[in-house]
Amino acid sequence: KTPPAWMFVPTLNFSSGNWQDYSKKLKTYLEKATKNQRKTDALTAKLTAGKVPLYAMKIIRDYVAQKIRAAGPGLSAFTL
Repeated sequence: KTPPAWMFVPTLNFSSGNWQDYSKKLKTYLEKATKNQRKTDALTAKLTAGKVPLYAMKIIRDYVAQKIRAAGPGLSAFTL
């Protein structure tokens, strides 16, 4: 399956929605989805122990890029 065309061709998107409301709603859904992730919390603590925040974010980013495979539809495929 190939990625959608909008990833490769010039695209212009318009929205009449309120981005502040959207971001609050998205944050609520994502926080709900990440609750009670004990293994993830433990791994994150182990990977970032003693690191400054910027370096900790890079460590998590690199870990995800190397160890976690994509599965299912992307976040933008879901409606809220």
